[in-house]
Amino acid sequence: FLLYQFLVTAGVDIGLWRGLNISAKVSRNIYDNFDKIRFGSSSILPHVRSDVREYLQEVNIVAVDRLQANYIFSPMKDWYARASAGIFETMFGGYSGEILFKPHKSRFAVGVDVNKVWQREYDQLFKFREYNVITGHLNTYYEMPWHNVTLGVHTGRYLAGDTGSTLTAVRTFDSGVRFGFWATFTDVPAEGFGEGSFDKGFYITIPFELFLTKSTTRRGTFGFRPITR
Repeated sequence: FLLYQFLVTAGVDIGLWRGLNISAKVSRNIYDNFDKIRFGSSSILPHVRSDVREYLQEVNIVAVDRLQANYIFSPMKDWYARASAGIFETMFGGYSGEILFKPHKSRFAVGVDVNKVWQREYDQLFKFREYNVITGHLNTYYEMPWHNVTLGVHTGRYLAGDTGSTLTAVRTFDSGVRFGFWATFTDVPAEGFGEGSFDKGFYITIPFELFLTKSTTRRGTFGFRPITR
């Protein structure tokens, strides 16, 4: 029942000019026992996340985890925008845009993101599969007046083409450590989703700056979800 992997990763962020940067991350597998995975997905939904076995077993020795360009700017006072393109993560890549309205000193913020993404091949290099989808969400945030807690509601369309909302809550500690959880409810019935009924989980992010002698924005993340579908 125990699966494990040893690998090394390398990442780089290059700032080309104000607001424009390229972010890349590659990994090299040293050893794993993922060949012991026998089960496959029986999901009746598009397999946007449930082909985990294939992504673990068919990856090359070297995998491209991320290779994307981001342009972040402020078109006017209290408005912020982002445009991104490339390989976003292990399973998807494409184009993405977002705009956010956050008045100065306000506890509220609201934004919209739209994304056109393609599913990546299992070897995690530069080819894509046929499956593609347009997703997008209306994102609303509220910073609570106590304990540095931020609540979020994200309503829109997800990778499988389903629609619904994700509820989030994140607490930021004075050390910079963040603890958060989420729960997503869409128009997919519990029977169609399968075991677990709906997506949910929690995560912890720790700033590397806590362990270094110089400033950095990089963070380490640990996440847990009871069922990966």
